[in-house]
Amino acid sequence: MRVILLVATVLSVAGILAVWANRQLLDTGYWTRTSTKLLENRAIQDELSSYLTEQLYANVDLAGELRSGLPKQLKPLAGPAAGGLRTVIEEGILAALQTSHVQGLWRSASEVSHKQFVNLIENRGTVVRTPGRGAVVLDLRPIVANVAARFGTPPEVIAKLQDSVGRITILRSKTLETMQGTARGLRALAIVLPVLVLLLLALAVGLSSGRRSRALLAVGILGILSGAIALIVRSVAGAQVVGALVKTESVRPAANATWSIATSVLVEVAVATVFIGALVSLAGLLAGGSRWAVSLRRAFAPYLRDRPDLAFGSAAIVLVLFFLWGPIEASHRLIGILLIAALTLLGVELLRRQAASEFPHAHYVAERDGLRGRASEVRDELVRRGQRLRTGATAVAGGSAPGPPAAPSAPVDQLERLAALHESGGLSDDEFAAAKHRLLSD
Repeated sequence: MRVILLVATVLSVAGILAVWANRQLLDTGYWTRTSTKLLENRAIQDELSSYLTEQLYANVDLAGELRSGLPKQLKPLAGPAAGGLRTVIEEGILAALQTSHVQGLWRSASEVSHKQFVNLIENRGTVVRTPGRGAVVLDLRPIVANVAARFGTPPEVIAKLQDSVGRITILRSKTLETMQGTARGLRALAIVLPVLVLLLLALAVGLSSGRRSRALLAVGILGILSGAIALIVRSVAGAQVVGALVKTESVRPAANATWSIATSVLVEVAVATVFIGALVSLAGLLAGGSRWAVSLRRAFAPYLRDRPDLAFGSAAIVLVLFFLWGPIEASHRLIGILLIAALTLLGVELLRRQAASEFPHAHYVAERDGLRGRASEVRDELVRRGQRLRTGATAVAGGSAPGPPAAPSAPVDQLERLAALHESGGLSDDEFAAAKHRLLSD
């Protein structure tokens, strides 16, 4: 079982990374959501505004455009004016990037680029006809045109911008074959690894006959450990990737933000694994042999044994509250909802069977186990404790006149009182056995 759990831990970490890569790279919905978060980040907005400003000055003779519109005596000022406008233009682009309209253009451009990417890697031909002519292109020209129009740029200048500025080639068709193989491998791993991990964990629990509560606890700890390792890998890899790619310190905040946002799905998957591992660990503890777990099962044994409607109804209410809360991504997906519900109901059924085998005489009796019955038991217990306190106080006082002797009780009544004191904790096992022996011997 230990070998199986060790292998399952390694495969679980690899599965978390594979699921993240598959969702982030091949799912357009996740890609679009991530790219939207990227543009909403201020450090990335600063870098993008700098890039667009540089593209504007590199592809458009702004000084010439200004010179053509100035009087003859002011034409020498066109060059300094173009340089002075750089900061104004960059700040204007930054302000534009923060508007919902420009962010919508960014979202659309990102979605189109990702669809090009998926079309390229899912087709087995060498070249796919896309708007990028066999390449994945992030088209930012609508954003450039929108910003230029905000500054009152003439239409002919905007036309020049749209021909030359804002097209970023992300992937060329030369790398298509490698990307196709990688994509197919990611899709397979994202399915095979989680299924294989679940089968290994089920096998480990199945082989641990007589120690399944410990096996469940180990499985839960495995989930927590796998999620934690994935988060550590993300942190270490992020430092290495950003350090290798960033050569200018001013770009580091944007690079760190990009890595953090791009791996947010990895965090979601890892946290979900930790969360599920904690729940499985709790189930293992509830089914274990600790004193509090046994006491808890003894208290609920009548309900678990004879009232399955209450047991499963309570579990259903907890599940509904859990799905409404939605702390993990699986709680929002149909497959995840069905899997979590099935495992929870299976756990309740196994707990019912365990309680029935441990406490075969525990039965639900409405008069005894109902609210009135519980209140009556509490009242009788308080009366017994009060009598014990009064008896002790009388013995300590010593000088007070003794009251009339109590009528001798029948041995059965005395045995019931001894049993009640033993059950309430007033007598230890040895004291109860000695008192019972004396009573029966008399």
